[in-house]
Amino acid sequence: MNLVLADRSDKKCIKRFYKANNYSANFMGNDHCYLIKVENKIIATVIISNIDDINFLHGLVVTKEYQHKGLASQLLAHSSSKHSMIYCFADLSLNSLYTANSYEQIDTSQLSEALLTRFNNYQNKNSQLTAFRSSK
Repeated sequence: MNLVLADRSDKKCIKRFYKANNYSANFMGNDHCYLIKVENKIIATVIISNIDDINFLHGLVVTKEYQHKGLASQLLAHSSSKHSMIYCFADLSLNSLYTANSYEQIDTSQLSEALLTRFNNYQNKNSQLTAFRSSK
């Protein structure tokens, strides 16, 4: 297994990966995408975007056959080692994953205006959405 920083040549493969895993994720411009490959096939990925000088984690996806093997935790740990103070939104059911990886659940009053707007838009689709922030 290889955890690498994606480059431009990976972009189409990453988009196909998200589509194959029924996930909609977009690159926002100033992004760092980390992915894990097995035999040159993407099995997990995460995107860190910079929104108004704030690191925003999104698109954390692991293929079904590789879930519950610690890959999401590897991606979270790697992201935290490369970026400071990361914010993300996740379903409340993922609270234990994020808290086990040095993220804390935060109140939306602690979000910037840009992130709060994004959170409110996402929350319309998922009422169990929660905001998290890395403690590093």
